[in-house]
Amino acid sequence: MAAVKMLALLSAVCILTAVAEEVAKLSLGDWHVCAMGSQGSVKCWGNNGNAQLGQGDDVRRGDGANEMGKSLPTIDLGTGRHALEVNSGASHNCARLDDGLLKCWGYGHLGRLGYGDQVQRGGNSDEMGDFLPTVELGTGRTAVQLALGYEFSCAVLDNASVKCWGQGGYGQLGIGTTSNMGAGSSEMGDHLPPVDLGTGRTAADVTAGSYFACARLDDSSLKCWGHGEYGQLGIGSNSYTVGRVSGEMGDNLPTVDLGTGRTAVELSAGVFHACARLDNGSVKCWGRNNNNQLGLGFATSINMGDDANEMGNYLPPVDLGTGRTAAELSSGKYHTCARLDDGTIRCWGKNEYGELGHAGTLPSNVDLGTGRTAVHVAAGGYVTCALLDNQETKCWGGNTLGMLGLGDTQDRGKSSSDMGSATSSTAATDEAREALQQLD
Repeated sequence: MAAVKMLALLSAVCILTAVAEEVAKLSLGDWHVCAMGSQGSVKCWGNNGNAQLGQGDDVRRGDGANEMGKSLPTIDLGTGRHALEVNSGASHNCARLDDGLLKCWGYGHLGRLGYGDQVQRGGNSDEMGDFLPTVELGTGRTAVQLALGYEFSCAVLDNASVKCWGQGGYGQLGIGTTSNMGAGSSEMGDHLPPVDLGTGRTAADVTAGSYFACARLDDSSLKCWGHGEYGQLGIGSNSYTVGRVSGEMGDNLPTVDLGTGRTAVELSAGVFHACARLDNGSVKCWGRNNNNQLGLGFATSINMGDDANEMGNYLPPVDLGTGRTAAELSSGKYHTCARLDDGTIRCWGKNEYGELGHAGTLPSNVDLGTGRTAVHVAAGGYVTCALLDNQETKCWGGNTLGMLGLGDTQDRGKSSSDMGSATSSTAATDEAREALQQLD
């Protein structure tokens, strides 16, 4: 039997046990983690107080013995269906299925699941699989990419438009009102207007922060809307909100200035900050900087993007190390990590639970173990995970509710003894060791 191991700091935990299936992507919420396999199966662990694990109960998983690996059930997405993408909000998830349709589960407050009500789904036996409806995106429309914020969800559709639903109080739905959408009848499908990105403009992809969103457009420009108090919209002002009043979107919404000749190829966003990986491999971050989440390379609490002359050529790039460029970005609530061109992981920002994988707050590399490099990085809440070149996955940070999947609630990552070769499978727990023995 082939399987993929999740090595997460001093212990090894098996995530997927399906034949020939490996972990392909990870998605992190505030206090839970989801893994999508190479064949489209999905498993989630950690907090389950709002049914975000999709197991028909409210029992958290990953903080006790015999809860991971073969003991962790895959999520039932429906007969014959598998996932092409999974994205996590604070307490909910959405999966883009092989037929292009969406299914969402977890906390339903304010319509973030998009089902025309505020009902939580995933906590009862008759709420997943074929019982779980698909999200209505409009006549003939399917989804091609997802982004979930704290209490809202967004999707890029097959016609390159963007639709967002859920909480709209900060203008994060981009429809010129403060109305919530998705919690009542006649609010989804053809009734839900797309985000106005400007005349002739379409979206390449979208990312969601806690209460704001950004879209990378077809002309490689970048636009952000929603909560902007700390400059996280990158428009050179501290407008409390953009997008909640008519006339603020479309051609009236300015693009984010990333510097002369520079364009974004990837975006990530946290609670009050956003980051872009640029076409030259550099990274720029803007918004609130009270926890060094902008990675400026020096301790400062100065926000960037909320005043004139702070964006564009004025905004310094993150220090990635001599000669290094970024290949991938991912942000948690108050931190960001980059996978670099040489496969190292570099993290910066708040480090309350060890989510940076080192002792500081400024940009520094994470010790993944002797000879190991990363092929994927994912951050969320107060946790970071990296998929390694040997198909192991290492996670570090807060573990209060079992997010690290180690069978305990001990945080890991601040001490050097937590990282690097200390994550060897030879230090596995009995449960993990038993799971690994089944690889033969």
